[in-house]
Amino acid sequence: MIDYNKYIFILAGSAGSGKSTLARKLKSNAPKYINPIEGICEADDFFMQDGEYKFNPKLLFEAHRECQEKAEQLMYTGDNLIVSNTNIKSRDRKSYFQFAEEYGYEVVFIHLNTQFKSVHDVPEEVVQRMRDTYE
Repeated sequence: MIDYNKYIFILAGSAGSGKSTLARKLKSNAPKYINPIEGICEADDFFMQDGEYKFNPKLLFEAHRECQEKAEQLMYTGDNLIVSNTNIKSRDRKSYFQFAEEYGYEVVFIHLNTQFKSVHDVPEEVVQRMRDTYE
């Protein structure tokens, strides 16, 4: 059964689409009809070391696993949360929808189709490939 006081916001879009910016704005200005948003889950956080982003593609699976674990923990405790990853393929976001069903969360899915400069210097051809293969 869905508890309409528990929300997971799932943000999707290519690198540089504004996901992290929107996540921060949603967290600080959550709609008045819901409880505060307690956490933002981003695989990118895994690659932050001493305030510097150090991406390693070999660790991407582990980064997403850690993000999923954080999301599930927040849902287990009943906290509202935001998942802000590229979520290009439906399989990338599948576990979050499963967690939502298991823990009785309402899902708010937002696909950002805007394009700004990637803060992680993702090459333009990679960004375009993300946009072209979005499901």
